[in-house]
Amino acid sequence: MPLLKKAVLSAVLLAALGASLTACGSDNSSSKSDTDAKARASWAADQQAWADQQQASTFTVGLTGTAKWRDGTTAKLSELTRRRITDDDISMLDDGQPYLSFKITVINGTKEPLDLSGFNMVCPAGSNEVRTETIKGIPGNHLLVGDSATWAAGCTFSPSQTKLQVELTQPYNERTGDVSGTAIFTGTVETK
Repeated sequence: MPLLKKAVLSAVLLAALGASLTACGSDNSSSKSDTDAKARASWAADQQAWADQQQASTFTVGLTGTAKWRDGTTAKLSELTRRRITDDDISMLDDGQPYLSFKITVINGTKEPLDLSGFNMVCPAGSNEVRTETIKGIPGNHLLVGDSATWAAGCTFSPSQTKLQVELTQPYNERTGDVSGTAIFTGTVETK
């Protein structure tokens, strides 16, 4: 069961349990049970708000679409190309290993520098992130307000695969408390 459903279910069950226990109390404890009920309701509301925020921060876009987070940051994938590892590539993968290369572009639409090293990319299930001489991974620098950065990325991807899902997670902002969000890029890649 996903974490979000567990959190919501826990909050509902706790509220129901609290309501049933309140009904069993005597008249002497009515002010204490009212306080307890308010505390449980407040906790349940906080849990629901957290669950709503988590759900809203994960969203799906097409492979050629643009992801836009609530803070104004945008990202997109481009130049999706099927390739194979060659002798010229410095990689931990075997020669001939098929992969899909693409570019990720992020535009900082926030009001402060954006630390790109906090981004995380996840390839589709069963695939690995590719690192070669030209695919070095996410840069470790800051992106100034309004600026963009583009870098090469890649995932192992068999010639028979057509469905691609790449998840790009934005970093958590400690200063503002903004929850990190995940853009799920998904779609079909043509076979050769």
